[in-house]
Amino acid sequence: MLGNCRSLRRGGDMPYKVELRFFKSRNCPKCREAEPIVRKVVDELKEVKLIEIYVEDEPEEALMYQVTSVPSIAIDEETIWFGEVPSETELREKLLEALK
Repeated sequence: MLGNCRSLRRGGDMPYKVELRFFKSRNCPKCREAEPIVRKVVDELKEVKLIEIYVEDEPEEALMYQVTSVPSIAIDEETIWFGEVPSETELREKLLEALK
């Protein structure tokens, strides 16, 4: 099912406490705007695993998370943002909350 998803891993076998799924599309300008924000915040928080999902390649995964627009962001099993770009602060706060 996740054949076209890309999981960005850091070196070693560091365990992750939280998974962030970033649902996007190749032709989405808002997705391109969100991408550097997502990557920056995830890079700061070493216990967060980033999984990038192109909805056109993985419609089942998007459906499972009830993604109807992109960009969308799910933290663990809950989709938090649909079709909007969070600020760095908003995203960081949600991830820190999930890491508690």
